[in-house]
Amino acid sequence: MALTFDEGHTLVVQKGYEKQYIGGKKQIEKNFRIYSEEGKKNRKMAKKMRAEKRYK
Repeated sequence: MALTFDEGHTLVVQKGYEKQYIGGKKQIEKNFRIYSEEGKKNRKMAKKMRAEKRYK
């Protein structure tokens, strides 16, 4: 199983660990904020608020 990450580099991962986050605690938290459903909702909400602020 191979996953792509970091601008085209390839990482070979043992089968069964494909969904595990890689990296230290700080990187895991960053990945969670970016890729979780909650993170996506937060980014959309922030984008909407910035757009509203711009047009006021």
